[in-house]
Amino acid sequence: MSTSSYLTGKLAISTLALCCLANAFPAVPAPQTNPSRPNEDISAIGHRTVGKGVNLYSLEREQKLGEQMNKEVELASRLLDDPVVTEYVNRIVQKIALNSDARIPITIRVIDSDVPDGFTMPGGFQYINTGLILQTESEGELAGLLARGIAHTALRSSTILATQGELMQLATIPLTILGPGSWAGYGIY
Repeated sequence: MSTSSYLTGKLAISTLALCCLANAFPAVPAPQTNPSRPNEDISAIGHRTVGKGVNLYSLEREQKLGEQMNKEVELASRLLDDPVVTEYVNRIVQKIALNSDARIPITIRVIDSDVPDGFTMPGGFQYINTGLILQTESEGELAGLLARGIAHTALRSSTILATQGELMQLATIPLTILGPGSWAGYGIY
């Protein structure tokens, strides 16, 4: 046996031994020590400050707005009357909400419609159509769709968007008073 083939064989055996050892002792991921931002720390879920910022709606006002909108949707829609399906979806939502940053209770309703759609309203009201439930291929996929709605509730995205719209309207008031089409604008000109 030549020296080169002996070394090649020895190298192959060493590589094989290292691979076996690596599989026997899998790499342990390093613990999360210092996230770049406080809201990225997954161990603080439920205690993070998501959904903060400029919002003219208090949590109470948001819930009242959601209750009003909820009544309108329920009058205009046909809700599913199957208690097994509605309880199944509700159980998934409540488990996700328990492990989320939502500060408002989540209420889920299933609309009896073939259209694959779902939406979230202010105040923790979430709707999903049966058409969307039927298109999911697993419970995990359904949970992902429902979690997105819960995230919108936690972020308070609907009232933050409404606040931005109201602030934009307020910002245009000086333009209407002093703008080129007004009497004051004409006088300034």
